[in-house]
Amino acid sequence: LHTLDLWGCVLVTDVSALAGCATLHTLRLMNCENLMMLPACAALHRLYLSDAHELTDVSALAGCPNLRALTLLGCGSVRDVSVLASCAALRRLVLHGTSVADVSALVSCTALYACSLMCTGVTDVSRGLHGAAQARARVLQRSDGRLGAGGLRD
Repeated sequence: LHTLDLWGCVLVTDVSALAGCATLHTLRLMNCENLMMLPACAALHRLYLSDAHELTDVSALAGCPNLRALTLLGCGSVRDVSVLASCAALRRLVLHGTSVADVSALVSCTALYACSLMCTGVTDVSRGLHGAAQARARVLQRSDGRLGAGGLRD
């Protein structure tokens, strides 16, 4: 299994069993509103989650060392993404519509070059993205819609 798409699976709460899929590279979970558990898939490169309203804990991502792209869209209960510090391969990050307010742990994500923080609680990127993305960030959108970080327009 290389790619798995689940759309509108409102009864699905736990996909941690997917951790056994050694070749799973892309996982897209759209409108899985009651999802509460994520898999720790070592081979996972791309994870796209939308409208997982019950999801609060993304700590399983520590078991995804090859994760390169992460999108959390409309996952309003997600507050803490400090676990992403262990995702050294992370290059693209989208946190639209989450409750994330602190991105300081992302300073460890030295491969990160694109990050979007639209509709989050992030107000200060100087401690997190500044170090990791100052030279690499192409687009950074804060919750107020303005661009900012490092050498980007503030």
